[in-house]
Amino acid sequence: MIKQRKRLADTEAVASFYDVAPGTVRSWASRYNWTPYGGRRARQWDLIEIEQKFREREMENSYSGEATLVWADGQAEVFVNLVTHGGGNELLSWSGHAEPTEDGRAFGAFGQGVEVRLPDGRSGKALGESYLEDGTLTLVGTGPAPYASSAARVQP
Repeated sequence: MIKQRKRLADTEAVASFYDVAPGTVRSWASRYNWTPYGGRRARQWDLIEIEQKFREREMENSYSGEATLVWADGQAEVFVNLVTHGGGNELLSWSGHAEPTEDGRAFGAFGQGVEVRLPDGRSGKALGESYLEDGTLTLVGTGPAPYASSAARVQP
C-alpha cells in the first residue's frame, strides 16, 4: 500500500489561501487540533488534514435531508437544508428552508412554532417564518439545532 504524501504549507500560505490573517490560522490550528510540522518558527500544516477537519466541522454545523415538521394542528414530510450561524465569540443560531415533499402540506406551519424531527429521532424547535414563491418554508431556529452534537448545541 502506498502511503499518501503530506502536502505541507506554512501559516502564511494557509492564511493566504483562506484569505484570513495568520493569527486566525494559528487559532484554527489550536481549536481544531491540527497536527503541527516543523519548528515553532517555521510551523507547517498538512493541507489534506485541514480540508478533512473543515469538512467534519461543516457536517456538524449543517444538515440537508429528510425531516418531519410538526405543528399544533398538523405535520408534513419535508426536505430541509439547515445551517448554523456564528461561532467563536458570537452566539450561535440556526436557520434554513423546508421544501414540502407532499403537495403544500407544510403551508399550515407558516407563522407557527414547529418541531423539526430528523429521521434518527433528534429534533429542534423553529419558527415557520415565511414562504418563498416556490412553496419553500423559511425556518428560524428557536433553540438547539436538531443536528448539533451535544458539545456544540446551539443556544436559544
